[in-house]
Amino acid sequence: MLIAIPSKARATRQVTLRSLPREIRDKVYVVVEPQDAHSYGFLECNLLVLPENNRGLWFARQWLLDYCCAKGETKVFMMDDDLTFARRRDDSRDKFTTPTDPELLLAFDTVDQQLDKYDHVAIAPREGGNRRTEDYILNTRAMRAHGHRVDKLAEYGLRYTNDQAHMIEDFTMELSLLLLGRPHYTINWMVTNQSGSNTTGGCSTYRTMEAQERAAYALKAKFPNFVQVVKKKTKTAWGGQERTDVVIAWKKAYEWGVAHARKD
Repeated sequence: MLIAIPSKARATRQVTLRSLPREIRDKVYVVVEPQDAHSYGFLECNLLVLPENNRGLWFARQWLLDYCCAKGETKVFMMDDDLTFARRRDDSRDKFTTPTDPELLLAFDTVDQQLDKYDHVAIAPREGGNRRTEDYILNTRAMRAHGHRVDKLAEYGLRYTNDQAHMIEDFTMELSLLLLGRPHYTINWMVTNQSGSNTTGGCSTYRTMEAQERAAYALKAKFPNFVQVVKKKTKTAWGGQERTDVVIAWKKAYEWGVAHARKD
């Protein structure tokens, strides 16, 4: 399994990389744009440099899929570059603690193993983790840390660059898989933390409120029966500003996909 961290303008703030055990860190590829390659050179990590015509995270994600196909790698796991990890506590399942290196290694081994069974596997976000406390969840939201069976996406003709719902292209991919009747698996005993979306660097270099709104309505147009456009305001994301977002009926999409697949 190839493990990758797409990153932009954050050479000195590689939070995810620093959060990983050495056994994983040595195998991780940090994916950067050509103009950033020099600034990332001091990091003790493997670098993959995107082509000159990179246009955003959706392009980087698809480039990674194509890179894996060319290398004969059937699995890829992609993470945002600003993540820390937490493990669900045994004594109080709605609370979390700092994981040990062996626990993090187990989480990544589980991702690798489950990608033998599922086309899409994720580590859950901490948001909502106090409500869903089981170790694993099927067919729910995946973001920030998720992997694919590269060969299966190619077989289905699914690409991150196929539509205009940029900024939330990961939701497009997951919905597309669910609507094919392909279940999604989320590890929920380990979760990811993020200080806040749209912070300096990364997607914030091109993601604006207007672009986010266009992406939300593009996703709604593509999947009208499963996506609702809403206004949201949180304490950390977007500096506490109200933004246009989406609510997605993940389980409904999967149920439709299973019924449709059986009918065909």
